Amino acid sequence: MPVAARVPNGGGTPAIAGNLVGVGGVLGADASTVWLWGTVNAGVAAALNPWSAQMWAAPAGASGFVIGARDNGQQSGPWFCTSSDNGFLAQTSQIIPDQQNNIILYATQGGSSSGSLTLNGKEIARTGGHYGLSKINGSTGDVIWKRDVDSLNFVVVTPDGEILTVTAGAASYSANIYSEIDGHSLASFVGSGQAMQVAPGGGSVYVIGGALVASDFDPGTRTDIQGGISGLFVSRFSY
Repeated sequence: MPVAARVPNGGGTPAIAGNLVGVGGVLGADASTVWLWGTVNAGVAAALNPWSAQMWAAPAGASGFVIGARDNGQQSGPWFCTSSDNGFLAQTSQIIPDQQNNIILYATQGGSSSGSLTLNGKEIARTGGHYGLSKINGSTGDVIWKRDVDSLNFVVVTPDGEILTVTAGAASYSANIYSEIDGHSLASFVGSGQAMQVAPGGGSVYVIGGALVASDFDPGTRTDIQGGISGLFVSRFSY
């Protein structure tokens, strides 16, 4: 399946590798690296960088790849994912670059897998867990830290470099903030409304969504009742 990501300024036209299944793509913080991830067939050579003719053969047991491709034909990686059974990086996986061009990887298992999922031999989703949140060194592919999480809808890097995750519900959403240094939990709260999008910008993080009933939109100790008329909401959290 084609994957769309904004290419670097002045970037050349990428070639699409027909024997891969693209899961996602996102522009890195350096504005010159496009992080791509998808599935591969073990033992089959493929041009994983769409700006390069170089071929890589996925090792035995590999089911997925991550690569930081650049339009000058260079790249970080590729790094390969392997599963202890038949799992792979599913479409709901996400990669979020940080300001140091490392990446935050939210890994979800695809297929009927109940085994572990690894990147460069390091676990990114545990056996029977299906979901994992990891920080990956953008130069070496080393897994800096990994923690088990529940199903997530949104993952963003906050203006101060921490990681904010959001799981959306019908009338509220749960948010967790993790340390970018070692992944330990820093804070958590429940917000009102059905979160539809989360975006950082200008020293803030914005949650955009819908509200059907009047709710308290202050996640702290004070009260902010809004939503007497159903519609959209924007909540801003300043850093």
